[in-house]
Amino acid sequence: MKRISSLFVLYLAFNQTILSQGGARINGVLKDSDQNYIVLTYNPRLRGNLNFDGFRSTGTYVDESGYFDIKVDSLTDGAAYSLEFYDQGISLVLFEGDSIYCEINNNPEDPMFFSGIGAGKNNVLKLPDLSYNDNYNTKEITSLDGILSYVDSIELRQRRLITAIFNQDTTDQTISGHHDKSRILNIMSRSPLSKREYHYVVNRINLQRVIFRNHLIQQLSELKEYENVFIDFDHPFFTSLDNYSSQIIDLNHWWSAGALDAIIKFKYLIDRQEKGFEVTYGNYTNSFHNTAFNNWSAEFIDRHFSDNVIHKYHADNIAFQLTSGYPYDEPLDRIGGNSSFQKRIVHFRKLLEDGLMNEDYALDDNNLILDSLKFSELLAGITERPTYLIFWSARFAGATVVRHLPAIEALENQYKNKIRVLNICIDEMKYRNLWAARIIDNSWNSQHYFMPTETNENSLHNFTTERISSFCYGGVKYVYKDANGKITETAKGPLQIPKDALNDSFSWY
Repeated sequence: MKRISSLFVLYLAFNQTILSQGGARINGVLKDSDQNYIVLTYNPRLRGNLNFDGFRSTGTYVDESGYFDIKVDSLTDGAAYSLEFYDQGISLVLFEGDSIYCEINNNPEDPMFFSGIGAGKNNVLKLPDLSYNDNYNTKEITSLDGILSYVDSIELRQRRLITAIFNQDTTDQTISGHHDKSRILNIMSRSPLSKREYHYVVNRINLQRVIFRNHLIQQLSELKEYENVFIDFDHPFFTSLDNYSSQIIDLNHWWSAGALDAIIKFKYLIDRQEKGFEVTYGNYTNSFHNTAFNNWSAEFIDRHFSDNVIHKYHADNIAFQLTSGYPYDEPLDRIGGNSSFQKRIVHFRKLLEDGLMNEDYALDDNNLILDSLKFSELLAGITERPTYLIFWSARFAGATVVRHLPAIEALENQYKNKIRVLNICIDEMKYRNLWAARIIDNSWNSQHYFMPTETNENSLHNFTTERISSFCYGGVKYVYKDANGKITETAKGPLQIPKDALNDSFSWY
């Protein structure tokens, strides 16, 4: 404990200098650590998608005392990030110039607290009061009036609380009568909200309200008694949407993008009804899975939002299409001329076209394509040392691999010549170019193989990895083969492996 206290004093003395514009710093103590790896990752709205700011996941091994220090040179201002360790993650909102200190433990009764520049917004966003969760009895709300009244009451309470915290008004009933008053007072005294943070959180509350409206409408659409009931788009539930459209000034955080999606859906159905289509709760959800909706959405955004929102919306969708393995050959005029969006997409599209021919990575080698026989021979041929196998998908499991790539590379560097690391991508053969693009785009220098699903049904069944290349179940699977040939299918991931994992007491599974 003395070490933690002294680190905090040093932090206060050293960390008051704001980082240069564009970067951020997260440091602190991970209690009860075995010198595991900790990584800061970006959380896009669309799984596994590209970012456009030059940010890459970055991390470090914690030292013997549990201390870690992570710095990044670039990020998207106000976007969602995650500090990940073991099998856990702490969500963060980062502004350019943030310098945040935290002490992390595994006790759910001891809530996370941040200190330093940028800490205030993260502390208040961790309050249960500022989220809609399963504790709310939404199942009993079965009318538009009920939904609107319910959402209004929550928003009013949230806005009053955050305003009292910002104004340091301890006499307000939302603070003086709060069941966790000591936590609120601690936030107010140790990490007061800046004016910018206050406006950010208020905007988040407003946009969260729109997302939750959509969630509750979906709940109504699942009730059989509402299947043939027409939706009343003249109700204030819908007519007040324009008040929220003006508050979407960027799509940096996925909350803003989620609110935009909800508004688009509502506006689309209003437009359809005006043109004679009968919209019921029963056909609500099925109205959005078609080309007509996609085209209408793009035109609606182009007419009603700023260039910043327009360019990010289209860039996200195009990038997601590319990273999902689908070609996009149309002009990029909707994402801005020489913007970072266009440059990033052009770069990745070029990798899709030419990545297999890249001589530095030499991935266009038929020996790297594994069928069942080649895969069996590969495993059988490794006898001199343990092997750590990483099964991943260039499309969807790639999201997890890319996020934790610093930890994977650190593990391989830490144990080179002692453990062999094999990275095996499982996908349909037609996505082999995406496999190459993912590897090169992330400068992933390691031993790579491609395992087509068409010729590896038995192999995948034996390792229970067939779901890796599906969107819903996409993930990554780690397998450990010891020096005696014993294979463990449920090996620990790189964030669960300490720096000294080769000692006799550590179990890889």
